[in-house]
Amino acid sequence: MSVSEFVVVDEQNIPLQGWNDPSRGELLWRTLFSSDSTPTDSMTAGTGELQPGERAELVLHSHAQPEIYYILSGKGLMTISGQQFEVYPGRAVFIPGNSQHSIKNIEDQLLKFLYVFPVDSYKMVDYHFCSGSNER
Repeated sequence: MSVSEFVVVDEQNIPLQGWNDPSRGELLWRTLFSSDSTPTDSMTAGTGELQPGERAELVLHSHAQPEIYYILSGKGLMTISGQQFEVYPGRAVFIPGNSQHSIKNIEDQLLKFLYVFPVDSYKMVDYHFCSGSNER
């Protein structure tokens, strides 16, 4: 499918989804663009939110698709393929496909980031958690 018109969405009108369990972490997200919910193709994008707290993380996982994170607010610690580094507003990270990665909130404020996948639909991303769970 090829889209011939632009699409505009307002983040506050997109429902929050989330995980809250030890095998995946405690993450909320909004999928802004995905062909199953918007008349778009080729890319999927959304925002992720990690509240302050001990379990405020997306645990170590991988997926076939590369991904980009752009940090909007807060401060976090990312691990990609065993290497750790801090992320903060204005920092962008390219994550190669099949790389094990995680992100954790390390401050007492919301950590919020934009994520982008080069796929038509978010449903095409198959998460493989290091704990063994392969669920969305």
